[in-house]
Amino acid sequence: MGCRQSARSGIDRRVRRLGTPPRRDRGEPRAHDARAEEMNSDLSRWISDRERQLTAEIFRAKNLADQGIIEDVEQPPVPEALEGTKLGSQVDSDAFINRVERLMRRALHEYRDEASLKVREYSSMAQSEG
Repeated sequence: MGCRQSARSGIDRRVRRLGTPPRRDRGEPRAHDARAEEMNSDLSRWISDRERQLTAEIFRAKNLADQGIIEDVEQPPVPEALEGTKLGSQVDSDAFINRVERLMRRALHEYRDEASLKVREYSSMAQSEG
């Protein structure tokens, strides 16, 4: 299951656990239902956008690692005997794997924070109805 599906299913489980907000009368506008649908749509779009951003960040990190560069890692000085030579690929290095891990961890925290905001908003909306 991809990050997007996993995050979305986690939110869906939390929303189901909270239950459907009670209705006061049948003529009541379904503004909260509409808002809940908007929130779900917004979250789905946000997750898709963040997934595309993460993919681009990992692709950029890989391209740089192919050139021997690992972002946010201080590069050791090149020995004089090797100055002017081309750096080797770092794609198989622990430094590259750690870089990708940091990117993914940051994205996961952002997923969690965004999902928590939506769940809180839904919960508040459900409580306001009764």
